[in-house]
Amino acid sequence: MVSNKGRNDMRIAQISKGLCAIGMGVLASSAYVERAEARTVAAAIGKPVFASNVSCFNLWSGGVQNVCAGAARTYEASLPVDASGTKSVSVTHQPSSNCHAFANNKDDTSAWVGTTSIVVLASGWRTTTMSGIFVPVGGSLTAGCDVASNDRIQTFEWAP
Repeated sequence: MVSNKGRNDMRIAQISKGLCAIGMGVLASSAYVERAEARTVAAAIGKPVFASNVSCFNLWSGGVQNVCAGAARTYEASLPVDASGTKSVSVTHQPSSNCHAFANNKDDTSAWVGTTSIVVLASGWRTTTMSGIFVPVGGSLTAGCDVASNDRIQTFEWAP
């Protein structure tokens, strides 16, 4: 026959085992980090490459527009990456602008570019995709466009 104290001790032991199992499950699940799928952000996260061109870019529905006459002006955004590897970046923009993407190593002493393909959208916009861009460990990914006068950039999309 088991005393009440013995039963209570057994219950405490069972509860402790259960809590330990739950704790291990939480620990195991928190150790697994799933990589994010593609991210899309408004072009407004970027900035002109040259500070003298800041007044040339106006916000436009989350995107940006070059409001200065004359030559195209370069506008770029740094895109965070979750891990090193080969990346692709797509930019939705108006057709007179030429877009680019590149990666640098952590010391900014080497750069990688990829191949470019363009899809013209029915609305007069286009999506330029740059693929095969290698981002090394600790490196960075940048995308942007040489934005023609009165042209707009709407979004950047990439898989981090």
